[in-house]
Amino acid sequence: MFYQRRDTDQLKRNRKVSINDKFIVECMEGESIYQVLTDSGFTFLGHCGGKGICGKCFVRVKPLCGASQKTDRIAGEEDVINRAPDSKEETVLACQYDIQKDIAVYTGNLWQDIGNNKMTDAHNGTPVESRITDIGKKADRQTDNRMAENIKNIGVAVDLGSTTIVVSCMDLEKKEEITAFSFTNPQYAYGADVISRIRFCMEDEQNLLMLGQIVETALKEQLIEKLGTEYSHIAKIVYSGNTTMLHILRGFSVEGLSRSPFMPVSTDYEAVEKNAVKMIYPPGFSAFVGADILTGAEVLEIGKQKAYDLLVDLGTNGEILLLNKDSGVASATACGPVFDSAVKGAVYGSESIKAIANCIKRRLVDKTGKIAGPYFEKGITIDKGFVISQENIRNFQLAKGAIYAGIQCLLRKAGITADDIANVYISGGLGFHMDIWDAFTVKMLPEAFRNKITISGNTSLEGAKKLVTADKWESAAILSEYEAIKRRTKSLELANLEGFQEIYMQSMDF
Repeated sequence: MFYQRRDTDQLKRNRKVSINDKFIVECMEGESIYQVLTDSGFTFLGHCGGKGICGKCFVRVKPLCGASQKTDRIAGEEDVINRAPDSKEETVLACQYDIQKDIAVYTGNLWQDIGNNKMTDAHNGTPVESRITDIGKKADRQTDNRMAENIKNIGVAVDLGSTTIVVSCMDLEKKEEITAFSFTNPQYAYGADVISRIRFCMEDEQNLLMLGQIVETALKEQLIEKLGTEYSHIAKIVYSGNTTMLHILRGFSVEGLSRSPFMPVSTDYEAVEKNAVKMIYPPGFSAFVGADILTGAEVLEIGKQKAYDLLVDLGTNGEILLLNKDSGVASATACGPVFDSAVKGAVYGSESIKAIANCIKRRLVDKTGKIAGPYFEKGITIDKGFVISQENIRNFQLAKGAIYAGIQCLLRKAGITADDIANVYISGGLGFHMDIWDAFTVKMLPEAFRNKITISGNTSLEGAKKLVTADKWESAAILSEYEAIKRRTKSLELANLEGFQEIYMQSMDF
């Protein structure tokens, strides 16, 4: 059975592509594998939006030599997927491979099926199950039990991450979680970080609207699947995220985010009604220090005393907030995509950090980042086929050095040292999965933080949950605290700070 791709239903198709031996799609000759996969519900955990720059969207390809003419037959019954046994398999970049013949494609671990339920299994004709996280599957069971209670009002808290969207559905009366789940941000197919998505939006004015719409559509589909008939009881949705993600979602121009002096359209709180649902957008600090870290700071209740607290949100974009009861400074640096690609074969940044930390401990990489002689040319091969090259190490140093230097610059701006910090909170996806001791090994965090760290999880989502369940008076108190934090915090561009380049260069060593 063939899966009809949604955006090209009206086009004449003359090539067939089998994906992972599970289903077949039809496409136009000349389309790239990257186009076919992204159109068919896959997203690539890469870094250039299909431009061939990052060189990581590898797939395996074989000829598809014989396809049944009866397209209504369930694939797999005879020879719908029938590759020549002696045909040569090749590994190619999906974005650089133009389809000129019928092929079979096998995706690797950098590709994810983002849950397109319209796909059809090639062997039994049943819908392909979307891949959701363990928390999502656990939440499904909880949802089944709670739906019988006929919840009247549901609030949805959304952490709109650049890579992953995390959702919590709340019973607004009991202030209890009904279900929680996460899925890959479908915008990832158009760029791994905010910079690449800003560029994509500026290529064509329709791109901005499209990126916002695909997030809304994906979220709606996920909510309908998880809530069933209770979907109609959604009363409020709170979106927490960085400034770029919220700009795109709201259809705000991102041109002011593309160049210095970085001027966002708005970082103010906004509540609007759409299709009888109240949409709430918390305030942020600046162009690159967003609502995600502000909501996190409020829910953690940091900065209540004279001694400074530090919140480091390590996701695709690293945001840093240094705050006490009188003043604060904040900044941001892109880090996630670099960590994700720091080791060939690694999928997640935490894997790369651990691999490089182990190499440092074994003295295969010295303080300056130079790989030991026997491995310098071909790189260090480690478990699971991971390979660390000298170029990987240098790129990693740029990213981890930016975080370390960012922290040091904010400390200098506040006139204090790392020893003066009372508490250090590490949040965000990368921060949650990272072994914190590895962060000291690779010199991402100052040694003085060793006994001060709290791994605080997804504080952006927790802040959104607190806001979505708040009544009128509680909301007023939360918004008042947001504004108080904003008033006493200065958002800084690291590159413009005096001494940043010198500190940055010093921060690259291990």
